[in-house]
Amino acid sequence: MTHSTDPLVSSIALALSRVPYSRVEDLGLSAPDAISLPDEKWIRLGGYDNPSTAIAHRKAMMEKATEEAQFIKAKKLSVLTPIDPGYPRRLLVAPVMPRMLTICGHADLDADRMLSVVGTRMATPYGINFTERLIAELKETVDPVTIVSGLAYGIDATAHRAALKNDMPTIAVVAHGLGMIYPASHRDLASRIIKADGAIISTYLHAEQPFRSHFLERNVLIASLSDATLVAESDIKGGAMSTAAHALDAGRDVLALPGRHTDKMSSGCNHLIRTRRAELVTCAKEVIDTICWKIPTNKKPPLQMAIFPALSPIGEKIAAALRERNEPVSLDELTITTGIPIHKLLSETAEMEFNGHLLRYPGGRIMLCV
Repeated sequence: MTHSTDPLVSSIALALSRVPYSRVEDLGLSAPDAISLPDEKWIRLGGYDNPSTAIAHRKAMMEKATEEAQFIKAKKLSVLTPIDPGYPRRLLVAPVMPRMLTICGHADLDADRMLSVVGTRMATPYGINFTERLIAELKETVDPVTIVSGLAYGIDATAHRAALKNDMPTIAVVAHGLGMIYPASHRDLASRIIKADGAIISTYLHAEQPFRSHFLERNVLIASLSDATLVAESDIKGGAMSTAAHALDAGRDVLALPGRHTDKMSSGCNHLIRTRRAELVTCAKEVIDTICWKIPTNKKPPLQMAIFPALSPIGEKIAAALRERNEPVSLDELTITTGIPIHKLLSETAEMEFNGHLLRYPGGRIMLCV
């Protein structure tokens, strides 16, 4: 990865964020040149009313920039600005172009195939199972694919872990500076990502906290870094839905896994599909076809699993009972409802789970996938 040779230059650019940066660019000034302007020109550039405030602000920004440069050097991080050769090409054509990326790790930010996988923090076995299966299928079909997500609980963490499990590069975009990891329980996951030649990316000074507005800004970067954004599971409102909206704004494909109309955590995906803002996908082949990725000659196209595979007569009876209940059910309850002996239930539900008909919940309860 090509990066800026002087972290101080990049840090000054980020510290200038409170000054209308377009004015700096219009004047053809570099960030160090801008912050070194004579007092009068600096005051005019920033549109300050009070000269003493302007000078104090410039001093504070320079102190922040110096502190940031020291942190970058001490932690051996990489920094990229839009004028650097290694700045991600997808961001250069995005509606919002971050002024500085701070990067821990060595992932290729310009990989040929990059997919953002996002979703709810309150993921269900349905969304988790799909995410894990999809990433494994991508590995078998179009490897390498770089998986981008946000290091959050639920679908994000599942996507990162599935990528690691399948020896695929993964990039985590965080909503805070790299002086911390949020949530703290994902420090080990972040460490594993970096050790596996992935990366953690931030657009903030290292001491900045994960404020609410930062998560919305992070979603823009997640959407812009990739060829497409896949929403694996989401409520009608949530971060994944904002990421999908930003992906559309950036001219990227949006994909979504459909779910039952009664499932709250599929309502967002169903809405995206119904309003034709997302393509319905259920497997890797549909993702590949939608994005128009070419399958390498040494790979075979994946066999598409039918959404409704054939069931045995006993399986049909089990499915009907589960469909009527529309909630996770124990095998004891199911044998009472259906009259099927427990030993036959154990055998048949194991087969149905293997074929993707149902999901198993804590306590041995089961529920139909679709």
